Amino acid sequence: MPALTFMLVGFAVIEGLWNLLGDRHLIGQSIIVGLTYTMNVPGIDHGSGALSHLWTLATEEQFYLLWPIALALGIRRAKADLMTCISILAALGICAASIVVVSPETYKIYSLPTSWVAAMLIGALARLREVQVGAFLTGKTSRTFAIVAVAILSVLSFAPEAKDWPGTYLALGPLIALCSVAIIFECKSWVRLPSAFLKPLHWLGTVSYAAYLWNYPIANWFGERPLSFFQGSASIVATLLAATISWYVIERPASLLRRRFDSRKAFKKPAESHRVITN
Repeated sequence: MPALTFMLVGFAVIEGLWNLLGDRHLIGQSIIVGLTYTMNVPGIDHGSGALSHLWTLATEEQFYLLWPIALALGIRRAKADLMTCISILAALGICAASIVVVSPETYKIYSLPTSWVAAMLIGALARLREVQVGAFLTGKTSRTFAIVAVAILSVLSFAPEAKDWPGTYLALGPLIALCSVAIIFECKSWVRLPSAFLKPLHWLGTVSYAAYLWNYPIANWFGERPLSFFQGSASIVATLLAATISWYVIERPASLLRRRFDSRKAFKKPAESHRVITN
């Protein structure tokens, strides 16, 4: 939330002062939609198109709100794994129905809340079965799967028009989730970076959330797509600069503050329990 708010304030200031996109009149609606995580909800005014990428953040937030309820029901019945598998099948079923409804304009479901939930649920299932997955992905097996996963994701990153293909949502989405699981479990085993050449990627990962937030509006400010090589390169530099500022000025201090509050709560709990027992 701090990083998102910082980006939305930056958007409001830049667009309000210079009106680079002609969206000055949409600032208020854009901020409301961004802060309420409703960019992926169809049928409402989403404000500026330069913030349309926030549909992904909306999908994640909605998942975080609804998934614990389903998980609690599964745990209560000691069938969390079954509940997760049923949820995956249900999500894919809803996604398939959406594709049929909009056919042949499949791209219209790209940002719907239900189009990528199955991928998130696969990650949830991997977390529930962390011990079993970790036992399988060890040593050379883990490294091999991670390398293959990186290769697959690299290839898919050059296929932006895949949003027009139904298989993107029913097959590639789950495949991307499985690849992500393989990479995460390999990286979890690292005590330190295996190579100094990975330091730039480690830094990029650190500021990646802010880079995601800033990249699309910055790219729009640099001009209409497709951007020239100079415009594209400049937008990348500007994105990394904004992301770095966000990390050091907003995110890192906010994270330290949260840890301080968490440590105070952890310190108070034993004392409070002692007073209750004493009384």
